[in-house]
Amino acid sequence: MLNGIQTIALGFTNTYLITVPEGMVMVDAGSRRKEKKFFRRLAGLGIQPHQIRLIIVTHAHYDHVGSLAAIKGKCGAKVAVHEAESEILARGRMVVPPGTNILGRLISGLGRRVNHRGWLDFPPARADIQVQGELP
Repeated sequence: MLNGIQTIALGFTNTYLITVPEGMVMVDAGSRRKEKKFFRRLAGLGIQPHQIRLIIVTHAHYDHVGSLAAIKGKCGAKVAVHEAESEILARGRMVVPPGTNILGRLISGLGRRVNHRGWLDFPPARADIQVQGELP
């Protein structure tokens, strides 16, 4: 098995594979419909899907969880997410925050319009582990 951290680009964001004694931990799952690319890259690295034991979701935005359901299904890995994001993940519908300044509010307004059409939705996935509270 590989050692260290492997970076795999999946759309707008990266996913990371971290080698641990029990197998691999994955962080985030990229944009929608990137699972084929992900599994091709895994094969190129000599990693079997079942070696991924845990997928950590940093937050439930479409570009971080778009391929999560498909990847989880093939790997059989558990998914960990903060409890505040668990319901969003289960619904498959991204929540667009309101923005904190004028530029943020403008971008969020555009995001809400786009999201209203379902363009930021993703296949729902169930969290197996819900992280509570804040982490240092």
